[in-house]
Order: sequence, then C-alpha cells, then structure tokens
Amino acid sequence: MKREDLKKLGLSDEQIEGVMSAHGKDITSLQEKVNGLTSERDGLKSQLDERDQQLVDLQKNSKNVKLIQ
Repeated sequence: MKREDLKKLGLSDEQIEGVMSAHGKDITSLQEKVNGLTSERDGLKSQLDERDQQLVDLQKNSKNVKLIQ
C-alpha cells in the first residue's frame, strides 16, 4: 500500500508513518525467511544434482563390470 492510498483513507501523517513502519518490519522479516528458504532450496538442488551424477556414474561402472565378466 502506498502513502497516497493511506492518505485517501483519511489517515494522518503520524498514522501513515506508523503503518509504513510496521509494514516495513513485516516485509523485512518475510524477506529474511524467503532468503533462508531460497538458500536451503539451492543447497538441496545441488545435493540432488550430485546424487544424479553418482547414479549415472554407477550405471556406467556396472555396465563396465558386466563387460569385463
């Protein structure tokens, strides 16, 4: 919500400042959570990519073992 919108609703400058301050704190808290979850997701994606590569390598190695036998 913009200051102009709050002004149209009849809020005083002091009230608007209070609303904007509270809103800013909420946004900051939520952004920190988003950043934390994004980092966690990226870490999990990286782990998944590593496991996928390990599976591919194991499949190649098992084919090589069968050829040797």
